[in-house]
Amino acid sequence: MLMNRLIEDERSSRQWTDISFFILGAATTITWDSIYMSVSYFQQFLGKQVLSVLSLCFSLPLFVAMLFCLCLKTQLPVKLMACLVRLCIAYMLGFCILILLAGSCDIEIPVGLLCFLVGLCGIASGVMQSMIASVTGLFSQFSLESGASASALKGTGGAILIPMAVQIGFLPAAMAGASTINQSLIVVFLLSSGMLLLSLLALRILARTDTWEMAAASPCAANACVVECRNPVENTLGQARDFSRQRLVLVRWCAIGQVFSLTLTTFLLALSPHIPPSPTGTEEMFWQEYLATVLIATQSVANFLGRLSITGRWCMRPAPVTVLVSMVVIRVIFIPCILSYAKGRMHWLLPSDPLNLSIILAYGLMSFSGGICAMLLSQKAQSLCDHDHRIPCPIVSQITWIAIQLGGLIGVSFSCIKIL
Repeated sequence: MLMNRLIEDERSSRQWTDISFFILGAATTITWDSIYMSVSYFQQFLGKQVLSVLSLCFSLPLFVAMLFCLCLKTQLPVKLMACLVRLCIAYMLGFCILILLAGSCDIEIPVGLLCFLVGLCGIASGVMQSMIASVTGLFSQFSLESGASASALKGTGGAILIPMAVQIGFLPAAMAGASTINQSLIVVFLLSSGMLLLSLLALRILARTDTWEMAAASPCAANACVVECRNPVENTLGQARDFSRQRLVLVRWCAIGQVFSLTLTTFLLALSPHIPPSPTGTEEMFWQEYLATVLIATQSVANFLGRLSITGRWCMRPAPVTVLVSMVVIRVIFIPCILSYAKGRMHWLLPSDPLNLSIILAYGLMSFSGGICAMLLSQKAQSLCDHDHRIPCPIVSQITWIAIQLGGLIGVSFSCIKIL
């Protein structure tokens, strides 16, 4: 009777549930994505090291917070998770309002304070992502399609499209001298604030579903049904430690590949503010201010397209090991190429490049191949334990996420070394 009620509830409210989880997933990263895409503004305070410094301030607390939450031996009560999510949203909303005021009034935030506040954003994002991942588990247990988890992941990955679209929209006006960096910053953080407010409504919608109410009323409700996938009922690293060790040994090479690939991508991306415009380019002042923004936007779109190209039904079969190793290793060639360009040694390849297309293309190819690598390695890891992306092993998904975050953290750390 309990199962029939839960399944019927999920079917009747599935559309609103998916939309709510998409919004909540987007809210977990929208603040950082807004900082990330407003690199031109923050570069005024932090100089060329802007992405290295801010990424390290954000990524390290996020990684520690998420790892701590995933390694808890017991799952937190649903009501407490909801309170933590609201608290995280409230802080990130306050941060966005602060940046809005600073941009509107042309106030310079002290670098130390800015780094501290960004670090708190990292903690809030990490806690919120882990709490939402736990809540999606309650909904996904009653569905073979795991739609809640997929919707949250789509929101997390798609959040950057909002600030990216704003920055791209302002580029023509900036090139003509009709807009300033602060104007685009204000629009970006206004939309981010709106998304965070919308996420509070999404959380309220979820809290009114029968699935949520039953889980909140009884700790056993979450275990009323478990998808048949040879996993323990406890579906986090902390709750199933022995099982997690077995999975880690099984997928260790895929996890190492993720770390290596993301280290390369993040390292080169953090160097984008150091890339000088083409010496033959026009609108020199514009490119001095916005080349890093264009490179970041290119990276975001290319990485998204790379991941999207591996999600079709025609490529559900895992790639052979030789293909995976070749793709991961071949991408190393981007390091000497982009570093040589940054040092002015590659301009002979394209003597006349007024629009900086050569370096934009290099970042696009690097990110597109990185997106493909991330999906293929994740797909291979799931296949090693007889799963796939349609019905994934939650433990392997968490191992993959940790590997990706660790790779990003290592890449950012390397970028702090002065090599340009």
